[in-house]
Amino acid sequence: MPEHSQHFSLSQARTAPITPNDISSLLLRHGSMTLEYYALHGHDEQTPHRQDEIYVITTGHGWFRSGGERFSVKEGDALFVPAGVEHRFEDVSDKFETWVVFWGPDGAKAAHGHRQATHAAKIRERADPSGAERRRGSRRLAHRVAHQSQQGLLAGS
Repeated sequence: MPEHSQHFSLSQARTAPITPNDISSLLLRHGSMTLEYYALHGHDEQTPHRQDEIYVITTGHGWFRSGGERFSVKEGDALFVPAGVEHRFEDVSDKFETWVVFWGPDGAKAAHGHRQATHAAKIRERADPSGAERRRGSRRLAHRVAHQSQQGLLAGS
């Protein structure tokens, strides 16, 4: 494992060799995290991954399909995909490249996060079974936004 900071340039990533039996170039492995670079040429043949991942699009544009959703992506966009979720890029430009970061134990990160969110929701429900506090908070937020909008404090106002 590296014991110092490391820098990876886009030009360095573009010239890194494709990892054997993979579709991307492995640039760094540190603990459970890997930094990879993926240059898509043609059809994206990814299968669901065993770890959570983040994509940061460096070049190009296209579409991203994840589960039942499909949305436009372009240079500068970042995407999060939980472990085990089917996804792929579609209809991408001739030159389409992205950084890819994988981390966490196989499949456990996504499952753990879901359990935490479910547990937190149950605690909130026990503390406020009628949801009255949540509704009061929503009304306070709506009032604050309306007031700031009248004062010209919100962007675009």
